[in-house]
Amino acid sequence: MKRINLALLTVVATSLLAACAPDDSSAPEGAVDTNIAALGTAITWRASSVSAFDQSTGPGMALSIAKPTGVVAGDVEVAVIASYSTITVAAPSGWTLVDRRTDTGTVGGGAGLGTSVFVRAVAAGEPASYAFTLSATARGIATIQAYANVDPVNPIDASVSSAETTSQTNHVTPSLATTRNGDVLVGVYGEVSPVQPSTTTSTIAHERLDRSCGNTGSWGINLAVYDTDARLGPATEASRVAVSSAPTDVATMALVALRPKATTLFGASFSPHDAATFDLLNGQFGAMGVTRAFDGGGGVTPFLNTVQALDVARNAASAYSFKYPPAEVSAGTHDTALKSFFNGIQDNHPVYWTFWHEPDDELYVNHTFTPTAYRAAWKHIRTIADSVKATRPNLDIHATLIIMQYSMTPKIAPSRPLLGTDGMYPGDDVIEVFGADTYNSNADQGDVADAATQFGKVIDFAQAHGKPWAVPELGSCPVKGNPQGRAQYLSQAITYWNSRSYPPAYAAYFDLNWPACDYRLDNDAPAKAVWHDAVTKGLAAFP
Repeated sequence: MKRINLALLTVVATSLLAACAPDDSSAPEGAVDTNIAALGTAITWRASSVSAFDQSTGPGMALSIAKPTGVVAGDVEVAVIASYSTITVAAPSGWTLVDRRTDTGTVGGGAGLGTSVFVRAVAAGEPASYAFTLSATARGIATIQAYANVDPVNPIDASVSSAETTSQTNHVTPSLATTRNGDVLVGVYGEVSPVQPSTTTSTIAHERLDRSCGNTGSWGINLAVYDTDARLGPATEASRVAVSSAPTDVATMALVALRPKATTLFGASFSPHDAATFDLLNGQFGAMGVTRAFDGGGGVTPFLNTVQALDVARNAASAYSFKYPPAEVSAGTHDTALKSFFNGIQDNHPVYWTFWHEPDDELYVNHTFTPTAYRAAWKHIRTIADSVKATRPNLDIHATLIIMQYSMTPKIAPSRPLLGTDGMYPGDDVIEVFGADTYNSNADQGDVADAATQFGKVIDFAQAHGKPWAVPELGSCPVKGNPQGRAQYLSQAITYWNSRSYPPAYAAYFDLNWPACDYRLDNDAPAKAVWHDAVTKGLAAFP
């Protein structure tokens, strides 16, 4: 029942090699954390290009760097150019300077090193290469690293850089604070090395470039670029390290945090979950990105028989919840059905699955089952899901707890704990997405609930546990005396999510005629327009 509830190449003086030969390797991108994948916008490395240059004649030479293969409009490119500390770099139109760091040091005759980092959002009709201009004749190395799912408008969440002060092999970036769930850190290390070819290793997961300016000799330039998996939640990132094959005090270190696209799947809860209703709501709201459905007493069978096929055909993710008595789940009574459920989910179709959504009243009012039994059942089902996932890497499933937002209000929360022996949260090892059903509780009194009050604690909990969050049900009765009330409620909620820089993975409007009221938006033009903007334009429509 609805409770209206809730770089660096710098050369050194004496014996710099006349030609720069390749010496690099690229490791494939590792698996992205499932918590980040649940956001649907995990940043991924696309490709890279590199140019080692020895401009021996004439100042002001153009440096051509190829566009990495496979990039598409909307991707973001990061260019790094390492050369002498005295060299300035002019970027072509469309590139923005993120960081410039120089280091003269004492080794290698004091020629020094300068590293410049630029960023660019890829547009349609990109050239095959980009022409940067150096202020004078120089040697160095340049690379472009391309990434998908980076915010093209504000691609950089944070950046920091430093230069070496003592001769050493461990080159450490300063720490920096990130603000977004899903940031990817790019570590850039440039050095003037007494040994060529020079190499590095790093504590950062993925090596994208490790190139030395020369094959033999001494005092050449090396540029190394690494990146991380997507980070879980805003955090102060500890110093990152690259270890070079020879000590030097001419080195620059930069750490750049790429900001993911802020994307939320918008859709609706509706019943019956049939083609006619689905198409009707698509007509009202636009092509929905997610649908919310309940088992209706049939366990997992309705999803396999009806819901999935409709969602797949219309390119919508599925948010589906089912109920079985927790004691029966832990006893294995429903193992066959549960295995059939997970095995029956199509590859690459996102499914946010939930066991017994809104357990709050059953746990703390009716005492239908205990928190211990509820958490144990969750863990049992998650074990089954993981066993299926282990053999199907393209199975896109996310264990999603759904509670009432009402239970997190100050007066109610002490009697409905999330954590502890009497808590309903099954644990970080079980839950991948934290969901809270949220309603405009006092619409019949003319109120429009404050978004920060309703969603602040939900987001805080999700961030504290490093989880994406979701709004499986969002609804409002018509607001008494305020024809714009529902529209205001919805618009203010989404605007607040944006302001927190931690948007939900999905949000589904509760578009049902319920005993409490008719939540449907078909006869509420202002509210319907708001939700249409959310579905069709996304978060960008609510700055």
